[in-house]
Amino acid sequence: MMEEDSAVVEGWLFKEKKKYVIGDVERGKKILLTRDEYIENSSPFDKVSKLRAEGRSADSITLEEFMEFQSNQVVATTTEQSQFLKTAADLLHDLLNDYNLLDLLPNEVLINLTTGKEEGDAAYCRGKNGIFIPICMIQSEKGTGFKKAKKVASLLCHELWHVVSRNISNHKRNQIYSLIYFRPFQYNPTTDQNLRFEFPPRIFSLKISNPDAVHLEHYMFLEEYSVNVLPIIISSSETFKITKPGVTFMSYLTLLFLSVKNEGDEQNCKWVADGMLTPDEMPKEYYDKLGNNTHYIIHPEETIADNFVHVVM
Repeated sequence: MMEEDSAVVEGWLFKEKKKYVIGDVERGKKILLTRDEYIENSSPFDKVSKLRAEGRSADSITLEEFMEFQSNQVVATTTEQSQFLKTAADLLHDLLNDYNLLDLLPNEVLINLTTGKEEGDAAYCRGKNGIFIPICMIQSEKGTGFKKAKKVASLLCHELWHVVSRNISNHKRNQIYSLIYFRPFQYNPTTDQNLRFEFPPRIFSLKISNPDAVHLEHYMFLEEYSVNVLPIIISSSETFKITKPGVTFMSYLTLLFLSVKNEGDEQNCKWVADGMLTPDEMPKEYYDKLGNNTHYIIHPEETIADNFVHVVM
């Protein structure tokens, strides 16, 4: 099945039951104009750095301005770009058919290209079914034909996990995260809700939000040191400055690990920060439990997404 209208292309993503749509600009913009959890939880540094608004205060940037800037980065796909993305998506379709994903995928997945300005030239997922890819990521892939399409299919596969993740229950996601030894801070089976860790104000102001993993709901217990830890990404500076052309928030991104403790009890948890470690200070046990098969360890969601790629591709 395929329709083409202004380079909008459709096809089957899974067993002729789940569809992808490439290049529907209007629907892509609508997703990014939605005041979702990513927007609601954006930090002061997010707003200034992602707009590259050097010299402005975060308070002067409204969420409406933030959303409009992001949505304005969605671009129409050319016929050539749409057909290339279709080749990659069709390759992923053939691989996904080997797995039981029917109940895990939404009926439709939207794939859009962007300028990349809104998220530092990174691909990401928003809403329940939106995948956004900066043009530079498909232009920079080297190789021709099948080899190049397979690289982009791997990128789509990674982002597709994030679509799956936000369309399954917290209970199921907790089970999957447990494969890499992450456990929820507290889980309520009646409401299927996880307790979310609240950033201390000082850290929240520096937080760099990840559209693929907005919340912190899981931690890892390290037996050797009897400590609970979780990864966070924050800015290395309180102030965003464009020190040279092309500087984005990615230039400030710093991976750290919080040690946390529960000052409440099992029924009424109260998790608080208890220290901070750099990646070099993290014990070997942490990396061993993650599997040592990806460098994408900024959040268990990203680590699982890379493992999903390893399995499918």
